[in-house]
Amino acid sequence: MDRMQTIQLLGVVSTAYPLMPELTNEQIELWVFMLADIPFSQAQANLKQHILTSRFPPTIADVSGVESGVTVDYEQLRLETAARFAEMDRWEQVALPACPDHLRPKLLCSGKAVSGDEL
Repeated sequence: MDRMQTIQLLGVVSTAYPLMPELTNEQIELWVFMLADIPFSQAQANLKQHILTSRFPPTIADVSGVESGVTVDYEQLRLETAARFAEMDRWEQVALPACPDHLRPKLLCSGKAVSGDEL
């Protein structure tokens, strides 16, 4: 992420948290330096998540998504979730139909396994 993108994110922070004190030049330079290796889209997603879930202004760690060595990539999580739901939809299409209602009492009351020939 470059300097202008970092300043853009800090503008969003000041808009979302109007009571936050104005940052000094040194603080801005620290944000620019610390977020230089973070993709802008990832920082945007992390900031959005933070704004939606916290009443307090974010730290550099909140925006970077790097905590305890784990980077949170919400876009990747979204893609993986969509792929999982698509896979579940495919499973549903090839699954066997549910047991017909007229056979359910016979299967449940017998107390034993019933083969298809006995139905």
